[in-house]
Amino acid sequence: MITAVNNGARNETRIRPPGLPEFKNPPIDEVAIGLQFKSVGAVHSQILSLYREEIKTDFPNTEYQPRLPTTSIVNAQLPFPGMVGAPPIPLQTTNQEGSDRVWLVARDNSKIVQLQDDRFIVNWRHLSEPYPRFEFVASLFWTQFDRFRDAVSACGGVIESQQLELSYFNWINADELSQVEAIRSAEGSRVESPNHSLRFDGQISLSNFTMLDGDVPIARLLVQAAGEGFRIARASNSLQRGSSLNFSYYSALAPGADDKAIDDQLFTARALIVGAFDQLTTTKAHEVWQKQ
Repeated sequence: MITAVNNGARNETRIRPPGLPEFKNPPIDEVAIGLQFKSVGAVHSQILSLYREEIKTDFPNTEYQPRLPTTSIVNAQLPFPGMVGAPPIPLQTTNQEGSDRVWLVARDNSKIVQLQDDRFIVNWRHLSEPYPRFEFVASLFWTQFDRFRDAVSACGGVIESQQLELSYFNWINADELSQVEAIRSAEGSRVESPNHSLRFDGQISLSNFTMLDGDVPIARLLVQAAGEGFRIARASNSLQRGSSLNFSYYSALAPGADDKAIDDQLFTARALIVGAFDQLTTTKAHEVWQKQ
């Protein structure tokens, strides 16, 4: 029997923690919050139908995507980079009702709810409006998850949460900063040659950090930096040159974890990612992004 997530006791009046780095104009392109849970099984199609009907006014558009793999940080399985949210390169969509993962997309394309039988994910995506801050995205997640949980219950299903996922996807516009100017690890990378000059043009890196409770892994932070390239900007549909710096946090959840435990872990993840972003980027970048 699956144990339902306990709806209650989460902090509805969170404020930004004192001392947490803050940027007036951060390069955040997308934020995704997700829960992985034990598959709801055969009732998934009923849940999807009911939930989609419930939110169709705010999320009228539907897209179908390949299934996300089940991952476990406890078993030390590395998650796929960008698995929670859409990377800057657009994913190819299909148009078949039987697809394993469904995107429910807001009218202006700035928000997505992703559903599959063992995943619930909410994405905020940058278009033209400034980043609305993490508290807004967290509130959006909980509002939609409450509705989803009601749909699960109405269909005779229950949810057993297993893993929390939080990702920040940053796009560094090359018109403002090169990757070398923005990321500390890239800034310090130099190779000398006795006969030729070598210009450092950037790097591709993947760093993995495991959070331990004693000797037991309880969370994982994945940091991925990609060298300069091009993408199609969502708002203008124009070609844009830049680089990416992405952070993904994955945390195992105790059996029966209630909303407060999940929410506490979510804001712990946010603080870790924001702190890591501050530490891994340069003073010059902080000036461009207007660190407060």
